Amino acid sequence: EEFLSFKICTKPIISDWKNRPKIRIRLTLLGSSAIGKTVLAQCLKYGRWPQTMTLPTSTIGSDILFYYLDKLFRNEYVVAIQLNDPPGQEQFESVTNHFFRECHGALLLADTTRLETLDRLEKFWYPKLEKFGMDHFQSVLVCTKMDLFEKEDIKYRELFLQRSQQFAFAHQMPIVNISAYRGDNIEYLFKQLIIRIMENDILINDLINQAIYSQKLNIIQQKVIPDIHISEKQKSKFTCCN
Repeated sequence: EEFLSFKICTKPIISDWKNRPKIRIRLTLLGSSAIGKTVLAQCLKYGRWPQTMTLPTSTIGSDILFYYLDKLFRNEYVVAIQLNDPPGQEQFESVTNHFFRECHGALLLADTTRLETLDRLEKFWYPKLEKFGMDHFQSVLVCTKMDLFEKEDIKYRELFLQRSQQFAFAHQMPIVNISAYRGDNIEYLFKQLIIRIMENDILINDLINQAIYSQKLNIIQQKVIPDIHISEKQKSKFTCCN
């Protein structure tokens, strides 16, 4: 219960935690172009989209942001979050495939003002995630731009809500409605997905094993590298004398 009160932080990891094993969770934003993926990624940092910042253009490369949780998991493990924001255009599919294979949690975004973005999730993004992704990934349907959706015609709203509920039910994932403009449900969204990942026994056990292995490897490297450095230094001294 204490761990579940965690917050997602952008500041550097607490210095006392630097030698602790690190669980590395990779989250990926998936969906069509111009649906708000990059805005959502930045909102996790600011809480809402800063009014002084201009809206970004479509992502061409792949943005990667890093965060960590301010609570230790099981009072032992640091939890680091890698948030991947790949491009949504079809011509960059080969780039996106890489993020499918290393995705513990997928945020599937649909623009509530464009029904075709939900169609694209159903016909392209989710099938690709199932095909190339991990066996036990967790996912959530994210309906963006709720502040604009509320101004849409009531028949359109009913249709979108019905379709989104059908999609989420078919794939056993929750729905979270967000507004980057107002800051609605931004941190809640990420916390829910992180909790789902950590409640998945197969995923969390794999992540813990990787954390322990990485820590042991770092310890070995810290011991070996100084010895190699000294050895090379001595070798150069002998070479000079000769």
